[in-house]
Amino acid sequence: MRRFIPLFFLIVILLGNACQHLDSKKNILKTEKDISGNEDILVLVVHQKNPIENIHKNQIKSIYLKKERYWANQEEIFCLDFPSGTEERESFSNIVFNKNSYLMKKYWIQIIERGYPARQPMEIGRANRIMAFIHRNKNAIGYMRLNQYEYFKKNKKYNVKYLKIHGIEASLSNAQSKQYPLIIKYRIPDPLVGKN
Repeated sequence: MRRFIPLFFLIVILLGNACQHLDSKKNILKTEKDISGNEDILVLVVHQKNPIENIHKNQIKSIYLKKERYWANQEEIFCLDFPSGTEERESFSNIVFNKNSYLMKKYWIQIIERGYPARQPMEIGRANRIMAFIHRNKNAIGYMRLNQYEYFKKNKKYNVKYLKIHGIEASLSNAQSKQYPLIIKYRIPDPLVGKN
C-alpha cells in the first residue's frame, strides 16, 4: 500500500506538468477586440425542459464546484466539461473560476482527498457529444461555442437551449461590448501546425 501512495503523487505531478499554464508564451491571450464571430462566444446549454432561462456567473461557479447540486425541482445537476488544455475549457475556467484547468484539477483532488461527496464535472471532448448528452439528460448542463450550438441545434434537432447570463443574450455585439462574459480568451496553438 505504501508503494502506491508515492506512485499516485508521481502521477498527479506528471499530469500537472503535462497541463501547460496559460500564462506561458506558447498560448496567445485573445483580447475583446479579437472577437470576430460566434466561434468566439461560449454558451451554457441545458435541456429544453429545464425551467431556468437566466443564470448569474456566481451561480455557474457554485454549480460547477458542486456547492449548488440541485435544480429548483430538486433534481441533481449533472455538469459537463471540455478536457483540460482545450480553448473552451481554459477560457471557461479562467472566466468562471479565475483559475486554469490545472488548478481546477488540483481543487478536485483536494475535495476527493477530504472525502466530500462531490463528483467533478464529466469531461466530454466534443460539442456534438455534449449536445447529445444534454438532449438525453434533462438535468445536465454544459458549455460550447455559440456557432457549434447553432449548427447542432439546427441540423440535429436537439431538445436543448442556451441560457442568458445576467439577463444578457449571447451575441456578437454583446460580447464585443463586454456585456456578455463568456468568450474564448485563449488561442492554443496546434502543435502540428508549422512543423515539418
